[in-house]
Amino acid sequence: MAAALRMFHEMPNHGCPPDSDTYVTLINGLCELGKIGEAKELFNEMETKGCLPSVVMYTSLIHGFCQTINLDEAVWLFEHMKTKCLYLQLFDGWRLCKGGRSSQAMELLDLMVSKRHKPNNITHSTLLHGCCEEGKLQEALKILDRMKLQGMKQMQGCMGK
Repeated sequence: MAAALRMFHEMPNHGCPPDSDTYVTLINGLCELGKIGEAKELFNEMETKGCLPSVVMYTSLIHGFCQTINLDEAVWLFEHMKTKCLYLQLFDGWRLCKGGRSSQAMELLDLMVSKRHKPNNITHSTLLHGCCEEGKLQEALKILDRMKLQGMKQMQGCMGK
């Protein structure tokens, strides 16, 4: 595991930023070794870099928290997973943003914000792409302004699958 982590930290230096698959592999390995704290750090880092968490990743972390008898953290993560995966499925899985339904996607974004769920770069980038495909350039510019106000940058490398 130590060698894998060293290689992981070297990847960006060689023009190969880690993707979601890289993170899930490492997080799963750390959880299996009982290193839940390190796994959680990687999970948090992954989200700040705009990589999409997967259900497998959540499951590994939840299992790890249960093994270390940290049930409050396991329950919180489970609730987080249900919400996060639901919104991601609506944005990406149902392709609201890529199927000519960016108006509905904007409504969903507003709903997320009203329920205090912070959209990430992937959410905004997907919506931005949908608006551009539909020729809604004013809406796309509003999304870019919103991203700038929230201190978000354009995605580099990690867009999820």
